[in-house]
Amino acid sequence: MAIFPTQSEANFISGNPHLRRHRAAVIGLGQVGSRFDSEPERKQIWTHVGAYLTLAEHFDISGACDIDAANIEAFHRRCPGVPVFESIDELILKQAPDVVSIATPPAHHATAVKTAIALGVKTIWCEKPLTGDIASARILAGSVKQAGARLFVSYVRRWLPLWVRVLELLSNGAIGKVRSIRVSIPNRILTMGSHALDLLSMLGGEVGQVASVEFKELREDDEAAIAAILTFESGAVGILQPTGFQRQLIVEADIFGDDGRIRVREDCNKIEIESFSTSSSYKNYRQLSSLRSEEHAGFDDDSPFVRIATDIAEHLNGKDVPTRCGIVEALHIQALIESVSAVGEKTQSI
Repeated sequence: MAIFPTQSEANFISGNPHLRRHRAAVIGLGQVGSRFDSEPERKQIWTHVGAYLTLAEHFDISGACDIDAANIEAFHRRCPGVPVFESIDELILKQAPDVVSIATPPAHHATAVKTAIALGVKTIWCEKPLTGDIASARILAGSVKQAGARLFVSYVRRWLPLWVRVLELLSNGAIGKVRSIRVSIPNRILTMGSHALDLLSMLGGEVGQVASVEFKELREDDEAAIAAILTFESGAVGILQPTGFQRQLIVEADIFGDDGRIRVREDCNKIEIESFSTSSSYKNYRQLSSLRSEEHAGFDDDSPFVRIATDIAEHLNGKDVPTRCGIVEALHIQALIESVSAVGEKTQSI
């Protein structure tokens, strides 16, 4: 089992009595709530509880909410003395958290967020996808906006240095005007495909239309495997490519522009940049030639969960924190999920 500091140990380590520590509450103590960190294969913090403990100089976990006995027992081993409530209302009313983490299944996100907002919580960290369907996501977005709350949504690649660098390269025109983006990822449109759609949205911008097809042989855990073609408002084309079953983990991107190509491999944290030059074999053509490769921190080297929690701490401290994935971005991805999932129908407009 991976070893991380308990709440009391983390509090002792922080040792800065002059720095205000924010009260954090976690709703849902399952895998991404707390238990992923006990898996020895994971080399970095991968949970909300783990992120708060890592940043103990900024946060105090004041309480949690869950009804699963095994989850509660595991959490108490990690955070002895921290109360766990069965009711979200009771948790918030008794513990008065500054930030609430929502790590429940997606179908329960909307209720949890709206309950926290109704009880006065203004900063919320929610797992992806935003909800189970676009209708509830839009209602939720309206509630967040009306309350003036700040929502951080865990599409974690928006915080990962590898993908942040890819976005920077595109923004700086490293390959000229982007013409096509292909993201390859395993099956399951909600569990994994939502991350691919987030990458397509992050790298390609606003999406205009979507067409999709289901790969029935790759259906797994009652989730569909879906391939899709997206047209971006920029005129570029996006491709969602399912690679196989979940155990064969591949996350890659190929981005083609007028001046070159960027290839991204998440398994080795590598970005390969190629540029077009005059072909020595074919008149009036240009071909790709290697320009350079870069390596940047991936999931084995860096924790997006700690980075998200750092942004939350700075926000609570009154700093102007840029929005990487908030309510607007998460709502757009939710619309993409719904449109892509409408297989067998005509091309869907977003």
